[in-house]
Amino acid sequence: MEKQKDMLTSSYEDFRNLVKTAHQSGEHSLLIWKNEEERANWGNNEEKMIVQGVWVKEGIGSDSEPYGQWANMELPYAMKNVFEYTGQFKLASVKGNGLAAMGFKIDNLLANEGHMMFAHRSLFFKHLRGPIISIPSCKVIG
Repeated sequence: MEKQKDMLTSSYEDFRNLVKTAHQSGEHSLLIWKNEEERANWGNNEEKMIVQGVWVKEGIGSDSEPYGQWANMELPYAMKNVFEYTGQFKLASVKGNGLAAMGFKIDNLLANEGHMMFAHRSLFFKHLRGPIISIPSCKVIG
């Protein structure tokens, strides 16, 4: 039990350093794939992936509520748009029958230990296996 705890702590520090390095490189978010097969199903190139049905804010109404419309857009822009309202981005499988990847806003990871731990545990316990892609550069970093 102690050995697994040490592995978890070491792995967590490695993940934290990866997030910090991405942040210092000007990246604003990370996309962590469930596995390589899901990424291949989406086409292996995050810059060219189109996500359908992303809600795009157009403004704030007189009732102080945002208004907008649903749109199809490139994955990096879809993630950025969703992060205006939530801390995570969930990408469905191509067939729509499960999770293909999750996106995390780097600022949220660094500011909130709970977000960082959730993202790390998803990798440590292999719910998400990667690769890890930094956005907006779309480079594989882990």
